Amino acid sequence: MYISRSILLVSFVVVLFNLFAVKSAVAVEIFNSGQPNNLQWRNSDFSNQFEGEAADDFILSSDNQVAHIRWYGSYLFTDEQPMPDDFTINFYNDDTDNPVTEPSHTANFTNSVSRILTEVVVYTDNGDFKMYEYEVDISPIALQGNTRYWLSIVNNTQEQSSYGGWAWAYNTESNTHRWRRFQGVWETYGSGNLAFSLHSNEVQVQIDVKPGSDPNCFNINGHGVIPVAILGSASFDVSTIDSNSLSFGGLTVRVRGNRLPSCGLEDSNDDGFTDLVCQFEDDPLNWDQGNDSTVLIGSLFDGTAFEGSDSICIVP
Repeated sequence: MYISRSILLVSFVVVLFNLFAVKSAVAVEIFNSGQPNNLQWRNSDFSNQFEGEAADDFILSSDNQVAHIRWYGSYLFTDEQPMPDDFTINFYNDDTDNPVTEPSHTANFTNSVSRILTEVVVYTDNGDFKMYEYEVDISPIALQGNTRYWLSIVNNTQEQSSYGGWAWAYNTESNTHRWRRFQGVWETYGSGNLAFSLHSNEVQVQIDVKPGSDPNCFNINGHGVIPVAILGSASFDVSTIDSNSLSFGGLTVRVRGNRLPSCGLEDSNDDGFTDLVCQFEDDPLNWDQGNDSTVLIGSLFDGTAFEGSDSICIVP
């Protein structure tokens, strides 16, 4: 079922229930269905009279790995401390615009989802509904681009009353989603999509080609090196970078006489955070005068991939 209601926004201090999972603050967003509309919810809980599972579809623009999920929801007909969460997240393949019966990937998160009480409270004749934001890291799931998949998020709050349980918030789009009784037949429901976003385990970093220069111009004569700074921040520690993994527009890091990468730690932009500055061996065959930007890729010591880009200026 869905519940439509008049809303009144009341400011509350954001309360964070950090129950286990750590947020991936720099993870790259690869899909976003839209923000919650604060008007409607779809019940998705295995433990009340409306026992059922909600699902919504998504299509990635290219091949990628889903490693982090964010979504929104409420605990219906209660203003008390939220029930313990026992979320199950399922990914389904598509079968003629519906999820298949069995998920291709499934994971359970008992009390291990980050839960934030938002600043929105919705008052109705049936009680107060508070909106929560949820996030969790998952084992990376490789999915193909331009292919329809379905995401299901269902809670098991152990709520035994006639009403209650957990419900997934709609987003601001007017479309359809799917719902079914436990292991039943999927049915189409209108009025909106469900609010969630998907993130890869790739980290987006900021880089500065030729730190201190603007524009970032260099000759393509094949002599010398091109310095590139990978900028650190409050949420990104550059000391976790594996310098041997770096590639800048196809160029490799110069190797010193001691066979170590020509990289050093310094605050290249005077912002108070340590940066990693590396010297990349120039190669004239790697560039043409039409290049106006390029990408640096690499990985952390734990294997997490990252990338960053900056503008360049090619001088003959």
